[in-house]
Amino acid sequence: SDGSVLYVAFNGYNTLGVIDTATNTLVNQIPIGIAPRQVAIVGNNAYVSNEGGNPTGNGNNHIYVNWSNDSPVVANSQTGAAITGTVSVVNLTTQKESQEIPVGLEPSAEYVAPGGTLFVANSNSDSVSVIDTATNAVENTFQTDPVPGTSEGSDPNDILMPDATHILVSIGRDNALAVYPYMGPTMPITYQGLIPTDEYPVDVSSDATTGQLVVTNDRGIGARGPDSTIN
Repeated sequence: SDGSVLYVAFNGYNTLGVIDTATNTLVNQIPIGIAPRQVAIVGNNAYVSNEGGNPTGNGNNHIYVNWSNDSPVVANSQTGAAITGTVSVVNLTTQKESQEIPVGLEPSAEYVAPGGTLFVANSNSDSVSVIDTATNAVENTFQTDPVPGTSEGSDPNDILMPDATHILVSIGRDNALAVYPYMGPTMPITYQGLIPTDEYPVDVSSDATTGQLVVTNDRGIGARGPDSTIN
């Protein structure tokens, strides 16, 4: 909280990098799960989403292995995708991983709600895991695909609470923000509707003064753009 240390997910090295901001030097790399994506700090712990999951596949007896930057990933033999997803808990005093919390597949974005509840977007499971950081237990999981059963999925990739009673989830493949009323981490979290965006939103934030939402769209304005031909 004092800005003296910066923690960075090193996706290709499967580590949490520790940077001293006074000297701008990398002072440590803490081994965690496979292909870490984002870091959230709650109290004295760092929570890191691991897209490739647990190196051992959380005990799954599968023999198929794919690779992530020369690191083996226990994977689905048909799709090549990781069959586990985890969140590493790193004790910032000991500088060591203390636990890996199983969540959905390809966990990516994280968001810490007031009170310390951690939301994790599972991009390849079309879901969001809700973690109680006091117990490090998954208290709830809710789906993000507005049309369950579709072949493409929704790809949740960012999370925001613009106020205490709503959750917004950026769902890239639906070109929208999905809206969910929120009454607490253990209460049912059900889909309410969509806020349309441009093509493939990947990040959402809010203006603290106006309350307006600001959305980054990975593929621009999509069908509303000028006609073009791509060879």
